Amino acid sequence: MAQLMAGQTAVQRIVLAVLLVCATSLSAAAQKSQSAPPSRKSELQSKLARQPLTFFLARGSEDSCGAGCREWIAADGQFDEGSAARFRAFLARTKAKNMPIFFNSNGGLQEEAIAIGRIMRERRMRAGIALTRPHICTSRPDDRIGCDTAKKSGKPLLAEWTSFDANCNSACGIALIGAAERWIPPGSAIGIHAPAYYCFLRSGRVVGPKGNDRLASQCRKFAEQGATQLAAYAREMGIGPGFVATMNKVPHSEVRYLTREELVQFGIDRSEVAETPWMAKPGTAQVMLKVLLEASDADGGKRMGWLELQCRDDGSSSIVFVRPAIGGDNGAGTEVTLTAGERKFVFAAKDLSTHKNPADPAVPYLRRRLSVPTPDVAALVAQPAMALRITPHAGGADATTQVTRISNAGLPQRWKAMAQTCGERKD
Repeated sequence: MAQLMAGQTAVQRIVLAVLLVCATSLSAAAQKSQSAPPSRKSELQSKLARQPLTFFLARGSEDSCGAGCREWIAADGQFDEGSAARFRAFLARTKAKNMPIFFNSNGGLQEEAIAIGRIMRERRMRAGIALTRPHICTSRPDDRIGCDTAKKSGKPLLAEWTSFDANCNSACGIALIGAAERWIPPGSAIGIHAPAYYCFLRSGRVVGPKGNDRLASQCRKFAEQGATQLAAYAREMGIGPGFVATMNKVPHSEVRYLTREELVQFGIDRSEVAETPWMAKPGTAQVMLKVLLEASDADGGKRMGWLELQCRDDGSSSIVFVRPAIGGDNGAGTEVTLTAGERKFVFAAKDLSTHKNPADPAVPYLRRRLSVPTPDVAALVAQPAMALRITPHAGGADATTQVTRISNAGLPQRWKAMAQTCGERKD
């Protein structure tokens, strides 16, 4: 058996990922299978290569990717071997100056992630988390070749930007902290877990750090180097030591998502922006969506909710507000109103319904839906902002009103385009 010697008889790779998909989306049996270590280097490489990290330019409507942002770089897939070199070549080829980059990834190779993070820091880039759906891909879902060809063209693709259900897991989070400016928009998340370290013999066989033989002992030294490299990189990027320490507490076969408080505590995202741009709701054609983070003294932090504007074929529209049932919101006892200019919309108790919360079954979602004439919604949309007023225990001595200002930036154009399609749908 060949000895494991750095730079001589082995190639070291440090892997930080759930190789195919996020572990939390798998069944127990599948999790066990996916988390099993690969037996050969080629097996690991092929798993990552099935969804290689792809970079392309995207363009949306005004303010579609944030205030003043309509063009961005999309980065989708896994941090496979060579992804950092491809990223540098992409930036040189496209001359994409001053564009933010938005990731959606389940992880990959730690070394590649760190290299991409350093490239972003060198260029003082802004980075965030979002799903990018090019129109050419969503309009022809069966044409995978055409979609891939368009992404490689170097030309900006018309696309939808959404942070709803977007993830930057594992190695992706390592890359993200390298950006000079970071934004984790509501609805998206950074998933973390402990690294898994594998060492490869020249033959391609994988050696793990567990065991008492010489190969395992040498691999443990490489693993220690990898852990030291990661901690040093995080410090270099100005991230608090609690970030890496928290990662190491989560088993590699699992994924835990950082809370908003942890993002602030670790210095990953301290921005005051507590809402997403208005965006199309994934999987729908007649719903505009904005995800909000509401400040809440009652539950000691912030909670996520979202506001939807829907248009229907019968000429009416709906306003929907969804939030978890916490912080004194017991449903019927809470008064919720939405105002914009002279318009005021009141969500009555009869508009309330309760739904399961997949993230926390013990805390259901309260969904308030109000049907209104489409012209009234159009008038609301035309205002620069809305005000969402929430009063738990309305009418009681302990009633306090929380007011959340909601920007309408980019909404008038998007609402107008969406409203034109409402009559086309045939249920």
